[in-house]
Amino acid sequence: MDIAVYLARVSEWAAFVRYRLPSFAGAFLNRPEDFRNSEAFFLMSVLVQVLKLEIGLHYIPDRIPPLKSGSDTDWRTSRNLLIHGPLGPTLAGTCNNIPMAVVAVARELGYPVYLAASPFHVYAKWVEPNGYSFNIEASNPAGMVSHSDDHYREWPIRMTETLVRSGYYLRPFSVVDELALCMVSRGWALEASHRFAEATLAHAHACRLAPTEPMYPRAAACCLGRWMRETYNAGKHKEQQIKCDSMYQIQDLYMDPRRILPAQHVAMALAVQGRYFEILGKATIASRLFGESQRWHSNYGLRLGGSPRAKVCLGGDANAKKSSQSTSVIQGRLASC
Repeated sequence: MDIAVYLARVSEWAAFVRYRLPSFAGAFLNRPEDFRNSEAFFLMSVLVQVLKLEIGLHYIPDRIPPLKSGSDTDWRTSRNLLIHGPLGPTLAGTCNNIPMAVVAVARELGYPVYLAASPFHVYAKWVEPNGYSFNIEASNPAGMVSHSDDHYREWPIRMTETLVRSGYYLRPFSVVDELALCMVSRGWALEASHRFAEATLAHAHACRLAPTEPMYPRAAACCLGRWMRETYNAGKHKEQQIKCDSMYQIQDLYMDPRRILPAQHVAMALAVQGRYFEILGKATIASRLFGESQRWHSNYGLRLGGSPRAKVCLGGDANAKKSSQSTSVIQGRLASC
């Protein structure tokens, strides 16, 4: 991947949007109410329209919902999840990476635009220091649409009270949140390719970077469960294998990674298990798993690349009391990839 090429493309697209902007000025001057009487809303409307209708940025046709349940075939390519997809020759993406491209171009133009998300959808948000903001939906057909936060609480899947209370969603992402989204997206792509060790580590990094995000620990746990199940099933007769009805099945997390996975991966697996049980409120189980993770890390270490001394932690509840071993002091330690 040539990063310089993609950075240059962002600059080129921003320059083209800047060049086309005067052509749309009359619409704003004559009908400002069409743009909520907001210059900012007008600027983003033009940006999205130029990117989609003139440059050709579009949603991947066969990824338009509803998708076949349990299928992860088309996530094997990270182009369907990360920014190099829409910035690449196909100009195609999904609701995960089209907003990334929109935000990149907007920032190149100096606009205060951020990624934002519900638990099941990514979009963009214009946020000014004075508090003025609006949401930017660019994954839809045609031009920009701006929905309210209430819309994303109900769509595409209604947020539960637990997800709402987390406070993680429907707000502008920090750069760390953006990196966490990229890491979990990388995890999905690696998992779809059955590269489970790398995928689990990517999910673990997402948990560390965004400790208050309530869905990432489950994604990590699902990935780990698949890894252990497929490792356990390898070479066994069909009647001896663990059955799975869905790629999202998670009961395999109750398997013991110490008996299934290579020693150099056990500390990470135990940490992922611990974090998942922690968010379930099973503090005693989580405490034991985190402690065992630390013991395995000390005895075996991890050799997944990078410095052996570079550690990452699976973050617990950021608001938990420091005296609680299960939510703060105990951090599953992993080697940095």
